[in-house]
Amino acid sequence: MQYFGGGMLRLTRRKPTRAVHTPFIGAVRLPVVDGSIGGGPLVVGGRWSASGLGMTSRTRMTWTLDGRHRWFCARAAIDDTAGDGGDVVFRVLVDGRPAWSSDPVQGGQRPRTVGPVDLAGAEKLVLVVDYGRRADVGDHAVWLDPRLVAE
Repeated sequence: MQYFGGGMLRLTRRKPTRAVHTPFIGAVRLPVVDGSIGGGPLVVGGRWSASGLGMTSRTRMTWTLDGRHRWFCARAAIDDTAGDGGDVVFRVLVDGRPAWSSDPVQGGQRPRTVGPVDLAGAEKLVLVVDYGRRADVGDHAVWLDPRLVAE
């Protein structure tokens, strides 16, 4: 189920103030809004998602917050384009401080629930995908339905 109620803003509808990918080897791959970094739609565990951010490891996206939302919520996974590949760690930073971190996430695993992460008084939100054990091999990470929620 995906939340479509009032007092919610899809993060994919707000332009980030910064998006940076630092490749292990090869070209820079910037995040994909509402699609997989591996190409095509966002699919995890055979289920399609309407909203999300596809990215590879060593990617950071930053948004400036306006104080109208109290919580950040999402789900984090490796999308099906990676098969059983991929191994990443997801992190959420609020004003530069760690607010949430996953254990290592691998392809084929169920999505992790992110949050609700408290944004009270915060000015910046940063979503980070970092390397797991195998550098960036198959790291087709996705933040599913990332959203800012009012109180």
